[in-house]
Amino acid sequence: MVEPNKPKPKSTINPKVKQQQVIDLKRISREIPDDVKVAMAGAIMAFSSLDVAAEMFIWDIFGLNPDDGKLLTPPDTKDRFDLARKFSDRYAIPIHEDEQKAADAWSLIRIIIEARNKMAHGIWNMIDDKTPIAVSFRIPTELGTINSEHFSIDRMNEIQSSCWKLKLAFERMSKAAQTLPRTPLAQRPPTPSNPPEHPVDGGQ
Repeated sequence: MVEPNKPKPKSTINPKVKQQQVIDLKRISREIPDDVKVAMAGAIMAFSSLDVAAEMFIWDIFGLNPDDGKLLTPPDTKDRFDLARKFSDRYAIPIHEDEQKAADAWSLIRIIIEARNKMAHGIWNMIDDKTPIAVSFRIPTELGTINSEHFSIDRMNEIQSSCWKLKLAFERMSKAAQTLPRTPLAQRPPTPSNPPEHPVDGGQ
């Protein structure tokens, strides 16, 4: 039986970024345990599958094959998902039927993109042989500090799980996109952002 007032478990996907002060370098090790590597690889691979599913949704909107689709979709990951969201809104194919949950899903995607980039491009270390962190030297910090983010195994597993769930949502959206009428773009009904052209009155 579910307790009605029981609070939901707090998400670990988006913790605050911390500036770690480097005092004793002996506390920092580059020996990453295998279970951390497995969790990191699982999260990154799950995101790659999510990314492809979002891209295929864009292609299915227009019935494009992969060769033509790659000419349409932008190379930047964030821009691809932004484009997917615009087409989701334009063609009324929501990522979730509930408006608030749909907004939450798109916000979650942006958080996951940022986390994935840090996992893939950060320099991995361990603090005291128990705290895995991804270090970025690109973000300005105070003198004597490094910008690092803690990626616990639980957090990476939650990212992986969320990616698989979102991938299923995009696959459902792709199926809906495949049912759209394949009318040539020039003949599609006008939209508020693309009104029909009215013939010029010759003064008659």
